[in-house]
Amino acid sequence: MKLGGVESRSSWGRMLASDAFAMTLMGITVNSMKYSIHRTRPDGSANNSFPSGHTATAFMAATIMHKEYGLTRSPLYSIGGYTVATATAFSRQLNNRHWLSDVLAGAGIGILSTELGYFLGDLIFKDKGLNLPDKIRETAPKGGRPSFLEFGVGYSIVNGSIEIGKNIRLSSPGATHISAKGGYFFNPYIGVGAEITAITSPMAFDMSLFTGNSPSEKYNITQVHADPTSIFTFTAGPYFSLPAAGKLLLGTKFQAGYSQLIGNDVEMDLQERKAPYTKKDNVIFMKGRSSSNVIMRTGISATGIINRNLGIRMYVDYDYTFLNAPYQILMNPGEEKPVYDDLHYSKHKMHYFTIGAAVTALFW
Repeated sequence: MKLGGVESRSSWGRMLASDAFAMTLMGITVNSMKYSIHRTRPDGSANNSFPSGHTATAFMAATIMHKEYGLTRSPLYSIGGYTVATATAFSRQLNNRHWLSDVLAGAGIGILSTELGYFLGDLIFKDKGLNLPDKIRETAPKGGRPSFLEFGVGYSIVNGSIEIGKNIRLSSPGATHISAKGGYFFNPYIGVGAEITAITSPMAFDMSLFTGNSPSEKYNITQVHADPTSIFTFTAGPYFSLPAAGKLLLGTKFQAGYSQLIGNDVEMDLQERKAPYTKKDNVIFMKGRSSSNVIMRTGISATGIINRNLGIRMYVDYDYTFLNAPYQILMNPGEEKPVYDDLHYSKHKMHYFTIGAAVTALFW
């Protein structure tokens, strides 16, 4: 953007110095941790999973955008930058390249490295090379309508499991949750809005219901691994806001909408029970299909107003959905030509509690 002539907070020299500090700090921190912790990636491809370098780089770039344009021109620059950064983090986990803690650590490293880089740049340059002042002192109008756009990231606790037939149970240890939300307020208290969310979770596979019996007479199961499960939602409904003491807004909402469960597979590694003990890896034992469902959502939030057009929202949401998950089971594990049974449906209730934070652009 600066190359295109859009003026930013800092001059070229000041910005490049601050960014160089940020990149150096980020690179040293990420690589020193990667090659000292030696954490195995979820897909087993390498031992340098923690922290996520891609996520650290993405959040470093987003924070640079926030510092140069979001605080000086419009918070929409911050929203856009952090949206792209969080999508990068989400894709790294969705592709089974990183654990949730890897991307959270990477995001923190990217943000902190940039803050330290700009702190060092400010110490060196002081007032030199400042093109635009921060709008941090501009205050929100009293009695204004808190219409908003925001992007958030959170952690979802899933209460419920997916039962596959009588012998298989899939459960979630927790999920990454990202969201984009918008609302229009008719007055300071009542508005209407909508949100789009994406939830992805690794799946824990429990075959204890087999009570020691393999689904195959010829093979034993040596390992089971399930693809991450993803759910995309669109909901809409009323928003309510209550101005509290100082620069604080308390809020709640009631929404309903549509959710899309993305199909995922369960794979097994097999080994013959008798000599020559032949192994067969990554045998697709269960094929999960996509399905559409109805979802209901409510939640509470507290928004701290940083300046006229920027806020930080902390929120707790509750989701309820009745999933109707289609699947097929492999009938002849280990055989050359796999045969799957007819399509079945696993019907169950799912509850999600999500704790998260969002960067909010306010339009009064």
